[in-house]
Amino acid sequence: MSPAIDSQEMGDNALAMNQWIAFIMCMGLVACATKPPIQEMAEARLSVHIAEQQAQEFGSKPVALQSAERALQAAAQAIQHKQYEHARTEALKAKRHAQRAVRVLQKNKP
Repeated sequence: MSPAIDSQEMGDNALAMNQWIAFIMCMGLVACATKPPIQEMAEARLSVHIAEQQAQEFGSKPVALQSAERALQAAAQAIQHKQYEHARTEALKAKRHAQRAVRVLQKNKP
């Protein structure tokens, strides 16, 4: 075999290997993006629960808590439709709103 053929075969093998590696990396990214946001949902539920308890204690319900509850419902619906990235976004939003509600309640504490 001539050296030109060997280098051509090596180039083809390297290209095939690079394509295979790229494919595996893409599949890994897809797998990460398609997991339900279990941790984010747990944190959002806990944050909303704490805010609801404090709102009940103080006898008022801040707008931020209402927003948190809506975002948590939207996250749950997104999970039912397997829209996990949207669910993750809504769960994080719910957590932020719930934390804001707690701050508002603490600030306006009688």
